[in-house]
Order: sequence, then structure tokens, then C-alpha cells
Amino acid sequence: MATREETERRVEEIIDAVTREFPGASISLDFDTPRGEHEDGFLWITPGTDDREEINEIWGYAIKLVQDAYQEDDVYLVARMRGVGVIDRDRPADADF
Repeated sequence: MATREETERRVEEIIDAVTREFPGASISLDFDTPRGEHEDGFLWITPGTDDREEINEIWGYAIKLVQDAYQEDDVYLVARMRGVGVIDRDRPADADF
């Protein structure tokens, strides 16, 4: 499990990358939502659009960065998207990011 400071640093990098690529999107880090003992925090993603294709792109990009955080720094984040029903995402396309 990462320290709070390590988690905050890595999440700031994720926020910067996602909002640079998708200016309408916003992300917040939540330490208060109950989580498993191995989970470092929740990421709440607000897409800032109703365009399903863009929502799917935001999700794919954010998840790639979340996976990188785990693989590179052992920061385990749980990502959730606000205001979105089902996210359609084909796994092979994740490699595009």
C-alpha cells in the first residue's frame, strides 16, 4: 500500500494528463469512501460531456494511467465515473493509449 503522499502525487499526474487531453473532464481523489485495505484511494471521474465516444475515450485513457500507477509505483486506485451508465470499452483498444 502506498503512502497518502505517494498516492496524492500520482493522482495529480493522472489529473494533469487526463485534463490536458480532455479539458472538460475533471477528477477528484477520495480517501473517505470505504475501500479494501489494499486500495489506496478512489478516483471519481466526471467526463464533462454527454458524447458516448468521448466518455469511452476518457475512461480508457484514465484506466491506462491508473494501471500504470499500480505497475510503476504500487499505487492501487479504484476509478469510478460519475453520471455515466455503462461504459462500452473493448479491451484490445486500451493498448491505443
